[in-house]
Amino acid sequence: MSNEKCKSGRRVAFVPCRAGSQRAPHKNTRPFAGNGDGLLGLKLSQLLASETIDEIFVSSNDPEVLRIGHRISAASQKPIHVCERPEHLCIQSTSMDDVALHACELIGEATIVWTFVTSPLVEGPDYDRMVLAYEAAIAANTHDSLMSVTRMHRFLWNDDGPFNYQREPLKWPRSQDLPTLYDANQACFIISDDVSRKQADRVGMRPLLFEIGAWKSVDVDWEEDFEVAQALHQMRGAPR
Repeated sequence: MSNEKCKSGRRVAFVPCRAGSQRAPHKNTRPFAGNGDGLLGLKLSQLLASETIDEIFVSSNDPEVLRIGHRISAASQKPIHVCERPEHLCIQSTSMDDVALHACELIGEATIVWTFVTSPLVEGPDYDRMVLAYEAAIAANTHDSLMSVTRMHRFLWNDDGPFNYQREPLKWPRSQDLPTLYDANQACFIISDDVSRKQADRVGMRPLLFEIGAWKSVDVDWEEDFEVAQALHQMRGAPR
């Protein structure tokens, strides 16, 4: 496998933030855990606190996201590029392949750190650890990208019965003896623009699976997720 380290040395966070959530309306911009700029404002503050990320690109078709992004950008010493995303890349049927290629065109040559405002418990130091782990893996020529995951030791079933274990000789083996599975938790993907273009994806063919804890990987999709994430954020005393 060829060494895919970004030649420019730029480390850029890409934050896609599409409008129109129906399961949790206005989840990206309504107040969250005391942050009046919502999940978007919180995520930008977390990325600004990162010591490894050089620039931030926010891509959205939501006027409120664009408004908040521009206001935070104007007061930031770290470059925040707020970009209006074409509507054809914002519909339900839009392929992630197309969004990945759009990110590459928008950003240019860089290491691209994909992340989402819907992962509010992933903070600046977490991104730093992932960026450094990615760069070490690239330098060692062992992986071509990084994907955050959460380890799973659960009894999984499908319609035919147990999926990841047999009920013989034990009907219920110890959970720690189950085969290790990983949940691709969508919190972070790191990839060079070159590999992303080749794969038309935010992950390569040999990703480094970077484990983060279950509570860190909470993803805000439904209204209940919003409330759970807000409670966890407040309970943990995370910076706002």
